[in-house]
Order: sequence, then C-alpha cells, then structure tokens
Amino acid sequence: MKERIKQIRNHEGCTQSAFGEKLGVKGNTVTGWETGIRTPSDAIIKSICRIFNINEDWLRTGEGEMQTPISRDAAIAAFMNDVMKGEDANFRKRLIAALSKLDVSEWELLEKVARNLAAESKEQASDIQYDLQENTESNTPVSLFPLQPQKFHRQAMLSSPVIMPGVDGPVELSRSDADPENTP
Repeated sequence: MKERIKQIRNHEGCTQSAFGEKLGVKGNTVTGWETGIRTPSDAIIKSICRIFNINEDWLRTGEGEMQTPISRDAAIAAFMNDVMKGEDANFRKRLIAALSKLDVSEWELLEKVARNLAAESKEQASDIQYDLQENTESNTPVSLFPLQPQKFHRQAMLSSPVIMPGVDGPVELSRSDADPENTP
C-alpha cells in the first residue's frame, strides 16, 4: 500500500505536507505511510478514496484501476468548482458567466454551431486519412496538413439577429457580422 499512497500523492502533484493537510494529518504521518513504518487507518483509507477519487480495492490490494470512474455530472461539478476558484478575470470563469446568460434559443444556436464544427473537423480528418492512405500506397511524400482550413460561414445559421452576452455587455450578431467577407 505504501507505493500506492506515494503514487496517489505524486499523481495529485502534492508534497507530503500538502497531501497530509488534505487528509487532516501531518506530513511526517504521510512519510510513515510511504515508508511502511505506519499503516493508515480505515477512516484515512476511506478519506483518501473519497478526496482523490481512488478505487479502495486498488489502494488496499493493487487490483483494478487506480481511480474510480466518475459520472458526467460529477465531472461537470468538479470542473465548475475548479472554475469558480479562479479569479474573476479568468477566461474560463468569464466564459461560464457568459454561457449562464444564454436563453434556450441561444443554446440551440450554440449547439448547431458546435455540431457543424464537429462535422467539419470529422470531414477534414477523413480527407486527411484518405490522402495519407493514398499517398502511402504510391510512395508519394505525405503532408500531414494537405487541406486548407475551410472558412466557417455562420451566415447560413443566422436567419435573424441574435443577442449574445458579451464580456462588456450584450452583443448583437446580424447577418453582416456572420459574413466573413465583411470582417475587417
């Protein structure tokens, strides 16, 4: 178990003191666990598993995966907790604040944009894979970036102006804003 405790601590990027502080013990106690001089109590083992999302069977026996799978909701909650710890000027926090102001139609627009970007990326990846396969068979030198990035046209998605929350207040996107040819 001593090696696994050290592995968890290193995985978390903690010193022995910082790791112990998260568990409510002193750094020299953690040193004792890692050297095998001491054995953590059942309560400490459960705390390690809860705080660091560790599989208890793995910690006790070495069998199974180190971390327990977490649900999508738990991952989102952990991400949001991390974001909220940041400064107000932090980009992630400003982005979440802006997203929190979207109404249903704006979320639908955002989903449509994301789906189109994902489809475009998948299409480009497929084209690159085809080019790689074709050029490999003919012994032609291969460029990993044979395709020029396609212009992303939001014009097709915006049938009327849309108000999006911006950092300095609401921003109205109209057809002219969506047209790349009108971009300075």
